[in-house]
Amino acid sequence: MEVPAIRGIGGSRIYFIEDYYEANPYNAEFDWVSKAHPEGVGFFYLDHLTHNVHKGNMDTWFRFYGDIFNFKEIRFFDIEGKFTGLFSRALTSRCGRIRIPINEDRGETGQIVEYLKRYNGEGIQHIAVGARNIYESLDRIADNGIKFMPKPPETYYDLSYERVVGHDEPKDRMMKHGILIDGEGVLDGGETKILLQIFSRTVIGPIFFEFIERKSDEGFGEGNFKALFESIEQDQIDRGVIGDKAPAE
Repeated sequence: MEVPAIRGIGGSRIYFIEDYYEANPYNAEFDWVSKAHPEGVGFFYLDHLTHNVHKGNMDTWFRFYGDIFNFKEIRFFDIEGKFTGLFSRALTSRCGRIRIPINEDRGETGQIVEYLKRYNGEGIQHIAVGARNIYESLDRIADNGIKFMPKPPETYYDLSYERVVGHDEPKDRMMKHGILIDGEGVLDGGETKILLQIFSRTVIGPIFFEFIERKSDEGFGEGNFKALFESIEQDQIDRGVIGDKAPAE
């Protein structure tokens, strides 16, 4: 079956399919097996795909998604660490089902630059998948050998009850794997807006995964974005990629 496509970030292909008709590629290319019920680990949707691009290209790709797909910007980040920094624009489709953050480095030696060298060009930095119960899902993937980014200190969780007002997430379960929490918390009237998230170590070259549970929160963990950046930067410092011990170019 021929499916039209255009080139996206890093030369990736963006396919156009008719998903609501009998002639969609799933019906044409696959056979339905009614008795097959593979056991999952509790992740049931793709939350977002974060891309890294060369310095100066973030706005170009922002216009690409805006002009062709009518995406809109929902977040802008300007993050600065000890030695490096990055800019990020988070985009979403008008239906809200597709989210694509785009990152570019502020300098010439940061984590985005390192990614571009390892990946040999622009591409996906991480893939975020959503869970209904992140605690149970993380227990299962940890048993399968997935390794996570370093855990924050215990004070992070102590202070989270002030930062995310009224939340009752269990501290011991968050600390077990190092789950991060963000959001407005429990609002007046009882509405809850909480985001739980955690990041794996790199698993496919420089690509890693994000595991997320949204409780009516549609953000990207703004309160944790800098913490993630700093943890990756610290890993670069420890490996001598940046900082005082970095080798001369």
